[in-house]
Amino acid sequence: MSLAVHASPRLSALLRSLAQRHAPHVAHRSDDLTALALELAINGVLVIPLHVPQTHQAQQHDLVSELVSIYGSFYRLLTDALFPSLRAINANYADAEQPPVIVFEAAALPVTEAFANYVVPYCAMRRPNQPISVPELQGIVYFMLEDLEGLDVEPAIQRDLTQRGTDYLTRLLALPVQQQSLTPFLRKKFVYLAPPPPESPIASTPPPPPEAPRPTQAPPPPPEAPRSPSPRFQSSIPIFFDLDQPSDAPPPPVPPPPRSSG
Repeated sequence: MSLAVHASPRLSALLRSLAQRHAPHVAHRSDDLTALALELAINGVLVIPLHVPQTHQAQQHDLVSELVSIYGSFYRLLTDALFPSLRAINANYADAEQPPVIVFEAAALPVTEAFANYVVPYCAMRRPNQPISVPELQGIVYFMLEDLEGLDVEPAIQRDLTQRGTDYLTRLLALPVQQQSLTPFLRKKFVYLAPPPPESPIASTPPPPPEAPRPTQAPPPPPEAPRSPSPRFQSSIPIFFDLDQPSDAPPPPVPPPPRSSG
């Protein structure tokens, strides 16, 4: 995490403005950006400054859109399993300046807090081209599920959350976009903790292989009708990521990339 991020007058102004709207009880702590950013995440607002290398500047908007899409999918994975009534999420550019700063607003406050405590700082501390450790990523997901009280779900659901969460982390790390964390990694010392194995009536008997899908299997039920986002999730900045859009509706127009501040 770069000290330049903390010293940026632009970022300080952005966080103060967001805190006045979403966490006014800490807006006076304008000199402590970490406290502001964490309190915003606790209140459902996740702020992520980004840096796109010069070699990928031409693809910046596509790369940022992909990063936002991965975060949205990761969010929905967790909310569908743990907070099914809190699925609303959107993302905006914080302003029209460079480098880009993304602001997520979401209904599931524990999930944005978990992202701020684990996902963003972990991605930020990773060096480019550093080998990816799958057990380490599984440990990140385990810590998140522990904090979200998601370890008491059925073993099959926990395995699915761990596998798919690990996949989303892998995709975030593979993007040539550097995330800059405003919040520290929650665990002072990272220790991989494997998820508990699924319960089995006979420990010495290996689980049977998954059953192959039957050709005559009935089609899945139609998707649930999308919920309309709360007015809390509206913004004057164009929304370029909204998972509450109806699946048969055309996608919202993609805003132009932020212009350079000169």
